[in-house]
Amino acid sequence: MLSLAMQQRQRLAQAATYPREPVPYSAENAFATVENAKQLCQVQLRALRGDLAILSDMRNRPDKVAYKRETLIPKYQDYIDRYIESGLQHPNEVFSYFVVWHFDTGELETAFTLALIAIDQQQPMPDRFKRRDVVTFVCDEILRALDFRVDQAETIFQQALSLIETDAWAVIPEIKAKFFKVAGTQAEMNKAIETAVAYYEKADACWGKAQVKTKLDKLRKQLEKGD
Repeated sequence: MLSLAMQQRQRLAQAATYPREPVPYSAENAFATVENAKQLCQVQLRALRGDLAILSDMRNRPDKVAYKRETLIPKYQDYIDRYIESGLQHPNEVFSYFVVWHFDTGELETAFTLALIAIDQQQPMPDRFKRRDVVTFVCDEILRALDFRVDQAETIFQQALSLIETDAWAVIPEIKAKFFKVAGTQAEMNKAIETAVAYYEKADACWGKAQVKTKLDKLRKQLEKGD
C-alpha cells in the first residue's frame, strides 16, 4: 500500500493536468485550480483565527488538548482530506496547525504521516512557533514523545532516525546529535556496545554540546578490555 506521502506525490503529478485557465470559485470547484484552493484556504483560515482565540483563552493544558482532539481536528478533517486528495499544493497554515494538533493530542502515527506530506510540500510553520521549519518541529515532537513513552514513539523514532542518517531530512546539528545520542543510549542498553560507540561518535561530531564524551570514554575502555 502506498504511503500518504507517496500518494501525494502522484497526485501532484496528476495536478499538472488540471485546468490552467481561471475557473470561477465555488464550493464545488474549490480544488479545480491552485488559485481556487488558495481562496478556500483563506476561508478556512478565517475560521481558524477564531478557534485559536478560543484556544488561547484556555489556561488548562488538558482542556486545550481535549479541545483540539474533540473539536478542532474533526472540524478541519474534511478540508484537510480534500486538500491532500486534490494533489494541489500551496502554503497552507491550516494544514500546518493540523499536523501540530495531532502531535499535541498524542496521535503520533497520524501526526507523522501528515508531517511527511507537510515536509514534502515544504510547508511553513505558523509564525508563533519557535521552530521555523516543519522538520525541526517534528523531530522535537518525536523526541518528546519518546521521553513520555507515547504509543508508537519508538517506531516513529526509528523511521525518523533513518531519514536523518541518510540525509533525506536536512536538520540542524543539534537535532541530529540528539537523535544519534538517543540511538546510542538504546544500543548501549541492548549491550550493542560497538553500535553505541558509533552513534555517540556521530553525536559528538555533530554538536559539541551533545554531552557524550564521558559515555564514549567508558565504552571505548570497555571494548579495549573485551568486556
